[in-house]
Amino acid sequence: MVGAAKRRNARNRQGGPDGNSNATEPNVAARDQATAGPEVEFSEEAGFVERTLEHADPKNANERRVMELKGQYYSQYDVPGGFLPRGQDFVSIGKPVNLAVNSYNVTAFPTAKVYQYAIVIGDGAEKRGLIQRVWDSQKCKEERMHSKDERHAFDETWVFDGHQLAWALTSLPLKKPEFSFKVDLDEEKGITPRDGKKNEHQVQIKRTKSIDMSYIHNYLAGKAAFDSSVLECINFLDHLMRQNPSKMFTVVKRSYFMKGRIQHPLGGGIEAFKGVYQSIRATQGGKLSINADVSNCTFWMAGPFMEVAGRMLKATNPHDLIKKLKPKTGTDGKVYASEDFLNLRRLHKLAICTTHRGKEAEKITYIIDKMSHLNAHEHKFDVRNKDGGPPSLNVPLEMYFRGKYSLRLNYPQLPLIQTTKRGVLLPMEVVKILPNQRYYYRLDEVQTSNMIKFAVTRPDQRKRDIQAGLDMLKWGQDKLLTTYGLNIEPSMVKTTARLLPPPTVQMGHSGKQPAPGLSGKWDLRNTKFYLPNTVVLETWGIAILHGANMKRADALKFAKELVATYKRHGGRVLSDNPFVLENIPKGPTPGNIISELLGRIEKNLGKKPQMLFFMLPDKTQHIYAKIKKNTDCKYGIVSQCVQAVQALKCNPQYLSNLCMKINAKLGGTTSRIGTSPRGHFKVDSMVIGADVSHPAPGSLGPSAAAVVVSQDKYAARYGALVQVNGHRVEMIMEKTMEFCLLPQVKRYITEVGRGDKPQHVYYFRDGVSEGQYKQVLDLEVKAIKNILQKEYSGWQPKFVVIICTKRHHIRFFPDEDRSAGPVNPYPGVLVDRDVTHPFENDAYLCSHSAIQGTARPTHYHVLLNEAKIPNNELYTMIYEQCYTFARSTTPVSLYPAVYYAHLASVRALPQHNIPTDRMPIDNPREPRIGDEDGEYDLIPICDESGLSKLMWFI
Repeated sequence: MVGAAKRRNARNRQGGPDGNSNATEPNVAARDQATAGPEVEFSEEAGFVERTLEHADPKNANERRVMELKGQYYSQYDVPGGFLPRGQDFVSIGKPVNLAVNSYNVTAFPTAKVYQYAIVIGDGAEKRGLIQRVWDSQKCKEERMHSKDERHAFDETWVFDGHQLAWALTSLPLKKPEFSFKVDLDEEKGITPRDGKKNEHQVQIKRTKSIDMSYIHNYLAGKAAFDSSVLECINFLDHLMRQNPSKMFTVVKRSYFMKGRIQHPLGGGIEAFKGVYQSIRATQGGKLSINADVSNCTFWMAGPFMEVAGRMLKATNPHDLIKKLKPKTGTDGKVYASEDFLNLRRLHKLAICTTHRGKEAEKITYIIDKMSHLNAHEHKFDVRNKDGGPPSLNVPLEMYFRGKYSLRLNYPQLPLIQTTKRGVLLPMEVVKILPNQRYYYRLDEVQTSNMIKFAVTRPDQRKRDIQAGLDMLKWGQDKLLTTYGLNIEPSMVKTTARLLPPPTVQMGHSGKQPAPGLSGKWDLRNTKFYLPNTVVLETWGIAILHGANMKRADALKFAKELVATYKRHGGRVLSDNPFVLENIPKGPTPGNIISELLGRIEKNLGKKPQMLFFMLPDKTQHIYAKIKKNTDCKYGIVSQCVQAVQALKCNPQYLSNLCMKINAKLGGTTSRIGTSPRGHFKVDSMVIGADVSHPAPGSLGPSAAAVVVSQDKYAARYGALVQVNGHRVEMIMEKTMEFCLLPQVKRYITEVGRGDKPQHVYYFRDGVSEGQYKQVLDLEVKAIKNILQKEYSGWQPKFVVIICTKRHHIRFFPDEDRSAGPVNPYPGVLVDRDVTHPFENDAYLCSHSAIQGTARPTHYHVLLNEAKIPNNELYTMIYEQCYTFARSTTPVSLYPAVYYAHLASVRALPQHNIPTDRMPIDNPREPRIGDEDGEYDLIPICDESGLSKLMWFI
């Protein structure tokens, strides 16, 4: 049991499926204490460290000795400390504009001392549901209200994290700062235990320390450094905010969903819920604020199991469902479960109830363990005789239901549902799925499209949805918040932002130079790309895949129109007559198709092609991934997939957009900003972007890291390399960094610097949480410096390290004067006050023009600025570079280097060193292929023709 608890605790410390650590809920590997058994171990291994209070009474050992949580257990909170201070370097260029931000200032918060307790229920490794039931029991409430040992009255102001920490306004007496008791859950419900086994659980409550809220007051006032004491205050306030909403609503991290409030069917038995998100933050100006926003999440539909299973498997009726779930006989004569039967594994662990025993019985919850291979005809068991006679032997479940409940099953051929309760198997037709159960799997294309339609709302509607969420939370009526003295301003924060001036986009010298202004968009008519392709397109081919509904003549017409468009934009093409491979049957894999296409091209045209085009019948990701895996890794040839329906139309705008991608893949540059040789940079500067993409939730495949490096002096072109980074490991390991970075740095110094090394290195990192900022500096930046020093002794460039993220809930709402924008903010709106970090250098920048929905700004946090670049220059560079994204005629929302790194890392996910027909991309629960740690390499990019310096990932 103890070993299992330790393994479970280790998994919890690693974080949930989204990679975020549940660090505020330490796992105390403890046992019962006092009369119930051995003493509880509040050990360092369990997450606690011992500290002696400096000003405590030296005669009182209990006061002097306290157990604290390590700082790492609070790493998920939004106030990391010790990074580059902003000082008074606020952005001052551009025009001041007025905004509302969905942040709500805290006008008062607790000043009294709060006492923290360690709670151990059972052996410390019980499941969360059981822990909460014991804590909520009447016996536990009575014991908290009045300790029998000391006759000491407690008020009911307890805040519980649902696991092993609690807080209260009242302290246990110092002479005995702990007590224990037992809770019998069956006894409270009036249930007689079976076989004499009591449903009894030991509870121990031990005071570990007191939390002085003056620490956070002093920190916000700039009088104290950020340390674990401040984190403890934030930790408590966060759980205080969660306490009552967690009892009333379905909780998903910091989001809350009310049953039946706003929901939308997505298809396949899945529906989307609209809820509310809240998070407490320390903000600029010495304030605490609550960031409140709309939250959208996917859940299983509640209702009859057969209906949900039928929707999931696309069964037209119950008989079709029976057919889909029927076992199949293989060519070897063996019987196998059908693919649809295996897909029902997604329903495992869902909570269900039965409908055949009346309303009261529906309150009894079962958990699905798995789907049985037996049906109601085949599952037989012995039935005891109530009269004491001999049992009935081998009774089929169908007959049992008929005799016991007078119920004739309509579909006894369906597989049974096996529950976690021993010996309980249930027919599908008497089972209901309970509401508000989260769906963890990847959405398919139809579901994704429906989710986007549901989630995307314009700013005015989003404001109404946020207000509806606040009405749901009812801060002002929360008695617990009032008791602790936490008051929140009910209106959004108003701030003065800066509207940065838009740049002029530099295209080819012989064409038009776009000036987007505040519209944030331009077109390619009468323009030439800034630099044409360095790889001249002379030999190329087109493969028309099965089902594309396209003939050879159609492909040749598309080729001529495409080449004519590309030449108008400055592209260099020697032939508009590619080799076309048509009439491809259904059977061959993409690898076989590419092999045949290459062979036919070399035979007919006498040369290896520079580029391959593939006409696809639809948007199937599986085929796309297999094509890219072969062209990137096996042959080292850039490729372009085209929807056949678009190719048949030959729309001029579509062709121009396609030419941007082709030009980038063949070594050209679409556009740049600035006219000086170095663009925004005053000295030679190299830009690095990095990101790590993880497999779908529940998948055991490896994560993929991508590092991109600028390939010119003005950071408009990038190369990229990718490699695995362990299983769901966010920090890029040094060996991975060296593999991806060093070849590109060598190329930069040789081809861009002509032997000279850059003086400044900009490192833009995407995808890390605020609790991981220190790890970026201590691990990744340190690794980069070590790699460069090892290869180039004495070279010490000045680093600028910036974290970029869009995974936040801050939104901008232009004020009534519309100075910041008519509906969404104009491109270039930047906020670095009021809702940013109290002291560090960060800002929210809306660099794009939102076409639909509510614009989400990107959060930029400067961790290191050895080059001492002023914020006016730094944020201007970040904003204007967003106009240089190689395949866009609008500024993008994210700095291009990390955008490219994200594209490359996502491209790399299916490039495991396994056959393409075994790639686990359709089933997010596919077992991991490789060793247990996921330490197997990706197939490397085939770089014989210099693919890594081309924008193959675009």
